Amino acid sequence: MEPHPTLRRLNREWDLLAAVPPPGHWSDEAELAGAESLGAVLASIREAPDEVLAALLRIGDPPARRVVLQALLGWAMRASARDRDNDLDDYLGELWLGIANYRLDRRPSRIAANLTLDARKRVRARTPAVPVDPTRLGGLADRGPGSGAGASLLLDRARRVELLDEQSARALRLVYAHGLAHAEAAALLGTTPAALRQRCHRAVRRLAAHAADLRAAVG
Repeated sequence: MEPHPTLRRLNREWDLLAAVPPPGHWSDEAELAGAESLGAVLASIREAPDEVLAALLRIGDPPARRVVLQALLGWAMRASARDRDNDLDDYLGELWLGIANYRLDRRPSRIAANLTLDARKRVRARTPAVPVDPTRLGGLADRGPGSGAGASLLLDRARRVELLDEQSARALRLVYAHGLAHAEAAALLGTTPAALRQRCHRAVRRLAAHAADLRAAVG
């Protein structure tokens, strides 16, 4: 079986990032001081998971979040492989949200377990009962994950009737189903926020133009 396209992209990206030195301000965190590369930071999570993950979450910049995501990528792969209803992008989207919004003050221990359990709960809590109207999809951008179930169902059906290519469907899913901001979704997909906005805009217009067909498909 071919690797998931998001997994291929993230692994290619990490091959480049692993040798990059951490930003200078990371040395303010004692757990990260002395690390020569992002790959070394990732390796140090095995030795002191809560301490290193907490340091990365306190920093909270995109490179720090990316290291945390890489540390949990194996879990996301295994979880999605066992799930017939949700794929890797679903789990990665929820993980990214959890990393960005993690309350370290309330949950300072078992951080990796908390992040993965929270992501699993959010993925499995979806109840795709009512699809979002295609003409209203564009109004959901950057509003958070509240309307995710209906948007996810609409996108699933749009793929089935071949109204969306794979790249556009993944972009729309992260923004409209998972509630990621365009900048966050762009980081996951390896593109720029401007390019992602343009892709989403074109795809939403295409769905709206075929609203009648989609309503029939999801009815």
